[in-house]
Amino acid sequence: MLRGPIREAIDTGQPLAASALERVSTQFGHRDDYADTLIVLAADATDNVSAAATWLIKHHLEQGKTLSPAQTGKLIESLVAVTAWAAQLHVCQSIRFLDIPPNYATTLIAWLRPLRSHQRPFLRAWALDATCQVARQRENAMPEARAALEAALTDPAASVKARARAINRQFEA
Repeated sequence: MLRGPIREAIDTGQPLAASALERVSTQFGHRDDYADTLIVLAADATDNVSAAATWLIKHHLEQGKTLSPAQTGKLIESLVAVTAWAAQLHVCQSIRFLDIPPNYATTLIAWLRPLRSHQRPFLRAWALDATCQVARQRENAMPEARAALEAALTDPAASVKARARAINRQFEA
């Protein structure tokens, strides 16, 4: 288990509000080891730590920061240990900001596959989105993305169907 000030700031024993996580980002986001530390913490066995770390990764990317190809590879390699649904959601929402190294696309698609049938509709919708984001970068993922889109159009959840329709429009454009 990684110890240090970032982990201490996010390991409160309960989920942190976005405002608290933004304070963590402000306090530690300038550090050279910030993204690397968050990538390690994303796979933490403590669900709240994993969820906070992945939210911070997503926030970092949304602020225009990037992960290097090596960092992206390390994140993808660690995904098997990302089991908290909230952390999985944050990773799915982050995929659109990442440049997926070619040798990691298959691993990422395999990790996303069961999430597209998760019990939580919002996670299903974002796993679909992430699958299609990978397919936009890596053509070999396109057949699975198209099949996932077709399946999502018949999902019982309106949010999943709406996301699938929006992605379909993007693919057609």
